[in-house]
Amino acid sequence: AGSQAEDYWDPAAPAEFTQSQLSSRPSFASGLHVQEVFAGGVWSAAAKQAGLVVSPPVELFEDPVHQRGARDDHDVLRQPVFDRLLVLASSPEPSAPNVWQFSPPRTSFRDFQKQNGGTRTFAVPEGDGSQPSEVVGNQLADATARLCLALAAAGFAQGGYLVARFTGFVPVAQPSPPNGLPCSPVLPPVA
Repeated sequence: AGSQAEDYWDPAAPAEFTQSQLSSRPSFASGLHVQEVFAGGVWSAAAKQAGLVVSPPVELFEDPVHQRGARDDHDVLRQPVFDRLLVLASSPEPSAPNVWQFSPPRTSFRDFQKQNGGTRTFAVPEGDGSQPSEVVGNQLADATARLCLALAAAGFAQGGYLVARFTGFVPVAQPSPPNGLPCSPVLPPVA
């Protein structure tokens, strides 16, 4: 169990097989329920089109490509929004989302930012605090990590799925104090 090939999801398998295989896990007994944080809601739209239960995606901008139409009720850096997500991530309820997708903005973590005046280095991955984009990047990475840790603490790692997309450099660390190093949690291995 756990290491057998048949225990892994096969993307080529018919949807019925995948649904029945997943429904045997307690986290998926009531089906798949998707929650997208960041990334514009495209992933959520595809999940909805596939017939999955989808919570409204949390994306700061109505038009994320052009960063227009900021919505306060979707700003993860606002405490009420973060608290609402934290309650969902911490919930053991069958009706809570059991498939989470995170894709926080990572522009300030990309290697080329050093050429554009960025201050992140491998020795000081959080930067020196002088670049507003790095400060916000640290806060969003930390919020993402804290939500991932809440998912793990709620038993998510024993049956749910987490999709996190970080294409830039993201340091791996333990949760940090306010104004500290951004963190990506080290989640326990999934059996």
